Amino acid sequence: MSADAEAGTRTGKGTKPEQRVRLLRWAARAGWALLALPTAALVTAAEYGIAYAAFLTPEQFGSVLVGITGVGILVSLLFLAMSELADREPFAPFEWVVALCMALVTGVLAAGVSQQTMHDRGRVEHAVVVAVLPDQGENTSGFYARLADLSGRPIPGTVPADDGLAVGDHLTVTVDPKGQVPPYRGGRPTGAGFFWEVAAGLAVLQALLLAVEGLFVAEEWLRAPRR
Repeated sequence: MSADAEAGTRTGKGTKPEQRVRLLRWAARAGWALLALPTAALVTAAEYGIAYAAFLTPEQFGSVLVGITGVGILVSLLFLAMSELADREPFAPFEWVVALCMALVTGVLAAGVSQQTMHDRGRVEHAVVVAVLPDQGENTSGFYARLADLSGRPIPGTVPADDGLAVGDHLTVTVDPKGQVPPYRGGRPTGAGFFWEVAAGLAVLQALLLAVEGLFVAEEWLRAPRR
């Protein structure tokens, strides 16, 4: 071994070729982590698209199905692509944490779209309860109520009735003229600022998680044999 190499070994700095390799490895790690930023932006845009598609689906069951299917496809495409780049099996334990965050972002965005729609175009109606029925999947509560306006015209959709609503009771609701959002008990809701703030916070967390995932992928990529 040369004197320079021995000196480098003793100091822990290594020879110039070793330092160059170490620098390239750190550059690869940083590159994979930074790649998470545009990836996170694209993923968030796709999540908003899924949320809006779920919102446009008329039936509640269909809306939930669209959301679950959309998030499942997005998660699968993302992690299958990462597994191909890193030459590893997809859906490592940490990736399930990322997937959960992606599902939360989509759910909050869907709630925000619904809330903002009722704020923008909702119409306040004075309604009367015309029927109280056991829940059969239309709502998550045990009972739901069908409503009509004071002229007797049915109001599309239902509202939860677990708080003792009975036939003949009067209440104020906000309805969507296009029928895309179920009636909202009470006056027109405020805007969806709260939901947008929560979604933004979750999107930042999602970007950080994707950056960590990028570091994991970088380590796998660096260890993988080169053909």
